[in-house]
Amino acid sequence: MKRRQALTLLAAAGWPTAAGWSAEIGAGTVRHTVAERFTLGCLFRVILDEDSAQARQAAGEAFAIAERINDACSPQMPNAQVQSFCRKPHGQAHEVGPGFFEALELTRRLAELTDGRFDPTLGPLSALWAEARRREKLPAADALAKAREAVGWKHLVLDADQRTAMLEKDGMRLDFGDVARGFAADKMLAILAEKGFPQAIVRAGNDIRVGDPPRGAATWRLRVPVSNPGGDKILVVPLAKAGISTAGGMSQAVRIGGTRYACMLDPATGLGLTKFIAATVIADSATAASALAVAACVAGPETTKEAFAAWGARAVRMVYENQEGKRQLAVMGDFP
Repeated sequence: MKRRQALTLLAAAGWPTAAGWSAEIGAGTVRHTVAERFTLGCLFRVILDEDSAQARQAAGEAFAIAERINDACSPQMPNAQVQSFCRKPHGQAHEVGPGFFEALELTRRLAELTDGRFDPTLGPLSALWAEARRREKLPAADALAKAREAVGWKHLVLDADQRTAMLEKDGMRLDFGDVARGFAADKMLAILAEKGFPQAIVRAGNDIRVGDPPRGAATWRLRVPVSNPGGDKILVVPLAKAGISTAGGMSQAVRIGGTRYACMLDPATGLGLTKFIAATVIADSATAASALAVAACVAGPETTKEAFAAWGARAVRMVYENQEGKRQLAVMGDFP
């Protein structure tokens, strides 16, 4: 479940421009704190509408939260909680830490809302598809069938009273994908607000959590790179107190047997999507926006149009390839 790469968040006043996302603090203002750190496999950046020692200390505490989430949810770290949990005996309930349990609850709820179009249990298929892309050869039918049998969000069983989790089927593995970054961004903004700095933005790869607007403004103004039928473009999106995320595209596509496959998995087939589709989603949190952007790409525009409000998305912008191979635009909700 990979995404189009590289978002860059920059304060508008005095900071060099770079390709990607950017955020304006306000016309002519120079008060800001910008801090960044690499974790969860991508660059995280925090922008605060204040320049002070206290603001910088709060940013450091926010990054400490991100590191703890990395320790819990990282797919790269063998000793991360998610990895050690998946190695425990399946079919048995195991007590897990409170932060990890919250991530499990949120992602399972989003899987249920989207009817599995986002699914945190795609680990076996994700690993198989990554190997297929590396070798530029489709998985063997028996290996694909075995991996598909080990997937299913309904078989992730949680007990909130006991704070336990169970993977019911043998071979199940969790893969939060980029949603772990959205989860971290939400938690980072929460600690910034707790420390007295709610006027902030946290960027985590392709996921952004926007807090209260900067002083003297009604919103932050995000310059968002998006796909368009006539070519990529930059949208200026006014936003406050929300999450925004983009998924999809063919920038990391691979051609196998004459068919072009995207990085992003189709849970129904276990293979990459074969038609161009990209979605930008605005939701109440970065966790939700990240998961729902994936779900929109998997579901397609018609299903997303019917379901996005029930999923919890505020607005969706999609560009997709129709049956004739032409790209079309679909906008749902009050997309700015």
